[in-house]
Amino acid sequence: MLGKIFMAPGLRGNRIAIACPKLDEGKEVYLEKLVALIDKALINTLTVMTMEVPCCAGLLRLAQEAAAQASRKIPIKSVVVELRAIF
Repeated sequence: MLGKIFMAPGLRGNRIAIACPKLDEGKEVYLEKLVALIDKALINTLTVMTMEVPCCAGLLRLAQEAAAQASRKIPIKSVVVELRAIF
């Protein structure tokens, strides 16, 4: 089921990181890693793909906070996957 999402044309050739701030502890670790991706890995764009459930919005907020803390400024894109697309 999730294979369809990860093989979507927009994701081909891109690197993927998976996170769930609701279920994982230590959100500050996510923040540090996202800031490092922006400043040290020199990514050009960060696309946050979430499901349409309310708890997933926390990941987008973390990405936006990391972008605000980073010294480099990059665009943050958001893609919301509808649940019916998964199942």
